[in-house]
This record gives sequence, structure tokens and C-alpha cells, in this order.
Amino acid sequence: MTLRIRAARSDEASTLRAIEDEAGARYAEAGLPPDLDGLTPPELAEGIEAGTAWVLADEEDHPVAFALCWRRGDALHLRELDVLPARMGQGLGSRLIEHVVAQAQALGCSQVTLTTFRDVAWNAPYYARRAFRVLEPSEQPAFLRAIREDEDRGVLATWPRVAMARPLGA
Repeated sequence: MTLRIRAARSDEASTLRAIEDEAGARYAEAGLPPDLDGLTPPELAEGIEAGTAWVLADEEDHPVAFALCWRRGDALHLRELDVLPARMGQGLGSRLIEHVVAQAQALGCSQVTLTTFRDVAWNAPYYARRAFRVLEPSEQPAFLRAIREDEDRGVLATWPRVAMARPLGA
């Protein structure tokens, strides 16, 4: 079974949102609502149009996982990473993360950033095993502090979240 990473296409936006919804249902296992707000069409379009959204596509070229990033200053911000539940545990998320890192390096970024749930096993601990570290508020660039402040005003405020970064070598 060969899966390949390629740029996401605008005609796949509804497919990517469906993958996000299906993967997000797993949050009920961690005691969070399974129906957290997902990506909006403009958020998804921003990454697709900028060329910073990638899918892992199966043999029939159907997406089974995706990463959506935004360029923010000298960082590539990983806004969303989702894998279809039937494909979880196969290393697909790790493949996408390494692809994002390679793309960030090619763009000349100094780091890949993200925000995530601190205590959910497949969130902060997962990223920590992939060389991301928690950033204290004083270490966060302005765009990341703004994202965290926005998260803390919404439904996400109920569950501890963190900002993380993976520094990139020269």
C-alpha cells in the first residue's frame, strides 16, 4: 500500500473537513466534546491557496490524512493535523510532520509551531516525542500568543492547551 504526500487541492476542502470531523470525534475518549469547532472554509482556503496544506493520498488519490499550515513571520504554523481513524497508528501523522518540517526548512523558516491540548496523549505528548517543546508565553512570538489568547476565550479554555515549537537548524 503506497501513500504519497502531495499539495491539497481546493476541490478537496469538504473532504479535509470530513477527515477533521472524523478524527475529532476521538476527543470524546479524552473527555472533551467530540464536536469541537472545526476549520472554517476561509481558514482551510488560506493554507490551500498558499501551498501550505498537504494530504497523504491513497492509491486512488483520495486523502486519508492532512496537514494545514500557515506561514507566520519566520515560522510555519501547523494549524491542523488529522488522520482518518481507520488509518491511525500507521505513522501517517509522523510522515506529515516530517514533510511540514522539510517544507518549513525549504521556506527558510526558523521553526514549526502549533497549539494543542496539554494532557491529551495524542496531542502535546505526541508532538514532544517528535522534537517539539512547550513554549512559555514569554517565548512565544506575537502571532502565537494571539492564537493562545483566542483559544482561551472560547470553548477550548476549559482544557489546558499549550503552544509548542520545533526549532529548525540552519
